[in-house]
This record gives sequence, C-alpha cells and structure tokens, in this order.
Amino acid sequence: MVERLWATHVRANRYRLDNAPGFAFGVSLHDVVEVFQDDDANTWALRVVERGPVSTVRVLLDDLRPRSVRLRKMVAAIGCACEGMGAAWFVVSAHDPHAYARLVERLAEGGYRWEYVNPKREDLASPHPSAAIEPLIPPEIDGSKQALLHFDAPWMDRADDELEVLATVNAYEQRSELLPARRVDDHLWELCCSPFLADGLALGDVVEADAALRIVRRVSRSGRAAMLVFVEPTDRVAEVEACLVTLGCGVEQRSRSGALAVDCATKEVFDRARAWLVAQPNVTFEILQPPRQPEDLDAV
Repeated sequence: MVERLWATHVRANRYRLDNAPGFAFGVSLHDVVEVFQDDDANTWALRVVERGPVSTVRVLLDDLRPRSVRLRKMVAAIGCACEGMGAAWFVVSAHDPHAYARLVERLAEGGYRWEYVNPKREDLASPHPSAAIEPLIPPEIDGSKQALLHFDAPWMDRADDELEVLATVNAYEQRSELLPARRVDDHLWELCCSPFLADGLALGDVVEADAALRIVRRVSRSGRAAMLVFVEPTDRVAEVEACLVTLGCGVEQRSRSGALAVDCATKEVFDRARAWLVAQPNVTFEILQPPRQPEDLDAV
C-alpha cells in the first residue's frame, strides 16, 4: 500500500511531515524524512532522519456510535490530536511523554482496539498488554464516499453522539455527514457544529432523529447562520480563517481541503462576514442556513 503524506520542505532532500500516518509504522507527525524522486517524479520517503517529539497510535472502532465522539473528546481532554481516516479508523498523536502515557492508559481503560505506530511495538521493552499484537486491519476507505466528520466542532465538549444527515454534493451525488449533537430527550438533539455540507441546519438547532440516529427534521432554529467557504489556494486558509474569527465568526476547518464551516451567531455577524467574503479574490462561499429574520422568530 502506498500512502501519501503532507510535508513541508526543510532543506535539500529533507521534508517535515505535516500529518500523521494512516497506515505506515515508525513515523509520526513532525518527523523529518529523507526523500528521493523516481523517474516519474514521484517523491518517496526513504527514512526518518530527525525524530520529532510526537508519539503515535492508531485506533479501530468496532461500533461507531457513540464511541467516535467519546474517543475524540477523550483525546482532546488529555492534550492529544486526532485525525480520522474514515469513520472508524483514527490516528492519535501525543506531543509529549506525559500525554502519551495518559493516552495509553485511557485507551486501555476504555477497551479500545489500538496499535502502536511510533514507537513500534517491537521497539518497546514492555508494550502495554491492551495493544494489538498483530497490525490491525484497517477498514476499506474511500475518501470520496466516507462520511464527513467534525473534529473541531465548537460545542464538541457537550456532544453525546453524532447524527447522520445526507447532503447533496452535486446534482447526482449524496454524501453522509456526521454532526456531533447533544441529546435533549429520547428523540430530540441539539446540534454542536456548523455543517460542512448539509443545507438548512446550523449550530444550536434542535432536530429530531430516528432510532438509527439519522436526522428526520428540524424542530426549532437557533437563529444562527451557517456558511460553507472555499479558499483557493489552500495556503490562504489560515489567513481567511483568522479574518473571519476577527469578524466574530466561529470557524471549523475541513482537513486540508480549503473548506471552512462558518458559524454566525447573529445577523450582524453574518452581514459583516458576507460583505468581507464577497470582496475576497479566489474565495467562494455558499449560504447553508441564512440568519433568522425578526419577522420569522417563530419559524422552524
């Protein structure tokens, strides 16, 4: 299997890795690797030449709900970072030895299936008995079809689970999005994120979900607005995000795609953000949920 990793050129044939490995062993986020180019101009990593401070494990979820939210909340609480390779396959990076030790303890206590990545199991004198002995078999992952996840939902700390909603990507395709939500009662949930794709929903809306945790309908609006923003080139994402935050928006970045889920708590914030976005070159946006107007205060 060939895995492609984002990296930043450091010098000569040295690159620093910008994301954690979804499948490779013995390498972590921020490690510096030596590379070479083949005859087809493909760049391949040869070996790690500078080991960074990050230690890495991978977690395979057997039952997605509600353990995906629980895992991500636990990881964030102990100061680690989490990347999702599909809805059931997660890479967790610990940036210091203390966080790494806490991570291993919490994975064991939670009964998770997990494996050592870097350091590798065979390099440890006393690997934790809860870690997988043989490499875990990852699920089949199709980046164009897998459900979209929210890793930095603004209200993730209050989320109990994730609700599924089908969003239309283009005229011929639908894609599933999993929205973190707080349980209000047996059937009602409060959304804890602003959507990346789903129309007609916003942070704080109350929705009804069925037994399979699929959204059936919106019950009440929070009054907030939701926008999807696309930034080209992607190296401007941080700049655009910072400006939107200055204007009063909440922003969640969708991996490295250049897409931002933007939450506007009031109409005034929405109007400022929209006016600023219209004036930006190479930035496009879509209004997924407009702000609630005074005349429709009772509308759902």
